[in-house]
Amino acid sequence: MKYLSVKETSVKWGITVRRVLQYLKDNRINGAYMMGSTWAIPENAEKPIDPRRARKLNKFEDVASSESSDLPFLHDIPSYGTFTKIEPITKGWSDDKKYYIETVDSRRMLLRISDADELERKKAEYSMMERVYAHGVITSEPLGFGLCDNGKNVYSLSGWLNAKDLKEVLPLLPETEQYMLGMTAGKTLRKIYSIPTLDNAEPWSDWFYRKVQGRINFYNENPIKSESGDSIVHYLQDNKHLLDGRPQTFIHGDFNISNMMLMPDKQIGVIDFNSYNKDHGDPWWEFDPCMDGWGSEPSAYFFTGLIKGYFNGEPPNDFFKVFSYYLAYDALAALCDTSVHNQGEPEVGRRHMESIMRWTDNFQNPIPTWYLSEKQA
Repeated sequence: MKYLSVKETSVKWGITVRRVLQYLKDNRINGAYMMGSTWAIPENAEKPIDPRRARKLNKFEDVASSESSDLPFLHDIPSYGTFTKIEPITKGWSDDKKYYIETVDSRRMLLRISDADELERKKAEYSMMERVYAHGVITSEPLGFGLCDNGKNVYSLSGWLNAKDLKEVLPLLPETEQYMLGMTAGKTLRKIYSIPTLDNAEPWSDWFYRKVQGRINFYNENPIKSESGDSIVHYLQDNKHLLDGRPQTFIHGDFNISNMMLMPDKQIGVIDFNSYNKDHGDPWWEFDPCMDGWGSEPSAYFFTGLIKGYFNGEPPNDFFKVFSYYLAYDALAALCDTSVHNQGEPEVGRRHMESIMRWTDNFQNPIPTWYLSEKQA
């Protein structure tokens, strides 16, 4: 029998790593067992029903993938009467329930359903999507937002992007094409960052260093110390001046290849704007390739192209110093969260931390080893 890791299972089931670990802790995945410090989960194990949503089983988990499905919780969506096809979508990391929709006039849409307690956050994300779409960035067209199911849920309707998931196709492409797509993504990112934002925002250095100090405190208070971890903490403390005076722009909030779509004309579409973080901040923060997940090596050609596409050439001298600071924060976050917060397997966090140390020669060289020079690219 084939077994999967926690991360592989989370991708297969379309849920977070934390949720899988909770199922394991509650002994709700049949046949799973510990192999050393790593979970082994049978490939054919059935996904448990989320207990938070068990009361909604008849509405969400047992929806047939056909035009005849009766979904009473959608009936008060204004355009529901035009729906001719409703198919559940299982891909993705969020807790939203997602559906592919077709209408009587052959329009294709994406429908998201969330709990009503997510109203304000979902309203903020929908507003972000409206601003980006109006600015000419390729993203889903906002088509409708509001409450449904007598106020119990939030719905969001947007246009369907006829595109491929970039994360799935990128490794299959020639290196030259990966580089060119990175260049295109960088130009898209520059366009997003040109959207006006707040003039009275809290200084970025104050906001971000609170995040840094929170991680440092957590590291010092828990039994997860290591020589590499100590080195990262000292680096973050000694170089916090790199955050001083950093400008703030409108940002995506979760800009990574999982949220990029490859359009038929080789343009890059962007989805899933995330207000969990902020809708404004230092534009250089979102270059962190680790946002796509801990433990994986970035595509050198794509991420080199991303940086050069954004800057229309080589980046300024200060870029890699600031970028290296954000990598250090990400390394410490991976170590803390996977070791204590159950957001992944501990060895993944440690491996990711060591990868970042390797990329930067223990933070002696701010230019990561995967960045390609002009001659290499």
